[in-house]
Amino acid sequence: MVGRALGLLFGRRYVDPNFSDKCGRTPLSFAAENGHEEVVELLLGRKDVNPDTRPTSGRTPLSWAVGEGHEGTVNLLLGRKDVKPRWFK
Repeated sequence: MVGRALGLLFGRRYVDPNFSDKCGRTPLSFAAENGHEEVVELLLGRKDVNPDTRPTSGRTPLSWAVGEGHEGTVNLLLGRKDVKPRWFK
């Protein structure tokens, strides 16, 4: 149900999937942090989504997924050639 509703929403041309909040976080980073694989997959299916955004915190969607232990989400993100794993100290 949620996936269908989001599919309808993100399928619209006027919806910006790269919109960021005041901290620079995007819908993809929140979906990755919370392990919402269906939403991550939906967002990654769009050509206009930047899957490797790095806001001021330095945390990418991949780092959020890894940090929260969401293996399926990590695999989805690593399946993209434009996602570059980064190590943080």
